[in-house]
Amino acid sequence: MTVSASAYKNNGLNLFTAFFIGFLSIVGLQGCSSSSSTTPVVADQDASGIFKSGTAELNSGATMLNDLRAFVHNGRIIVFSVSGHLLFDGQITGITGDDYTATVDVYEAGLKTQSTVAVTGKVTSESQITGTITGTGDASGTFTLTFDTAYNTPATEAIAIIHPDDWEGDLLSQFSFAGETPTPFDNTDMYDNTGSIGIAGSIKDSNNVQICEYLGTVTIPDSTINIYSFNLSAPNSAFNQANCTDFTFGQNFTGLNSVLSETGTQKDLIIAFTDGTQAVFGVLTQP
Repeated sequence: MTVSASAYKNNGLNLFTAFFIGFLSIVGLQGCSSSSSTTPVVADQDASGIFKSGTAELNSGATMLNDLRAFVHNGRIIVFSVSGHLLFDGQITGITGDDYTATVDVYEAGLKTQSTVAVTGKVTSESQITGTITGTGDASGTFTLTFDTAYNTPATEAIAIIHPDDWEGDLLSQFSFAGETPTPFDNTDMYDNTGSIGIAGSIKDSNNVQICEYLGTVTIPDSTINIYSFNLSAPNSAFNQANCTDFTFGQNFTGLNSVLSETGTQKDLIIAFTDGTQAVFGVLTQP
């Protein structure tokens, strides 16, 4: 049987068409497979804020906390629990997507016990921050905190109040004075001093007698947010210097604080500061 040239042509066309359709099918399937496995890109998150309602499971579950507070500002991160007598203070070293890394010093009962401990975790801008800390004891485990929308309240000089309407309460510390056992700070005064916010305060002994006074300043680094920068130099040389045995001249504490409404209409001052050796932190209230 003789095959015509047109038949060869038609067969060749049919083979080419089948091959081309098969090629498109393979490419299409590969494209679908590739797109289904693509992980969405997460933009670099912003960890800045004040955080509340924090919980932690530390030391292999031996320490469970539910009162964590945190500040994150200009890369500095301070996480603390008054009930746990525990504070972490350090720097966020990097954020990629929602993953962050940090190193922190650990303060237990007001004294530094561990240095440059690694922390890794996740953060979602104005939502949540979590962390895994890799130290020892209560500096090992995980924590989670929720963003406090009060962070977006513009800072004012509401932090400055006139004596005797002081911020009052106990700030956890490990200071001792004139033979006293470690005594919390108390009775902190804040006032407007020629355009800057000055801070003066006193420490009382177990008999509620003022035994030492300290001085410092508070600044507003960004008027659009509710974070204040704290700097304290102690003691006040004009008052009971001899009793301030745990203070030295030029000693410099730095920290962060916020004015919040934690107890109804009452104003509260959330405050935490360190000097590289000791930490002082807690909640003060207006009377």
